[in-house]
Amino acid sequence: SEGKIPVKNFFQMFPADRKRVEAALSACHLPKGKNDAINPEDFPEPVYKSFLMSLCPRPEINEIFTSYHAKAKPYMTKEHLTKFINQKQRDSRL
Repeated sequence: SEGKIPVKNFFQMFPADRKRVEAALSACHLPKGKNDAINPEDFPEPVYKSFLMSLCPRPEINEIFTSYHAKAKPYMTKEHLTKFINQKQRDSRL
């Protein structure tokens, strides 16, 4: 009603992972109390991305980029993606 995001909504979205939600909120310097609320200006896209990476880390994605792209660029070329798909994702039965 005040235009803020209730922290309890995060806990409801991830009911089995309350400690991980609290840790992710803390890592982003956001309030973590059940009755707290977050001002949308304090939760811009970079903070949201940081929250998600803290809540749901995916180290295997970094490994893929490190293994299959050239010179640590933040993207894969079409050739690198094709190599990854053919070498790691391809079903040998096909």
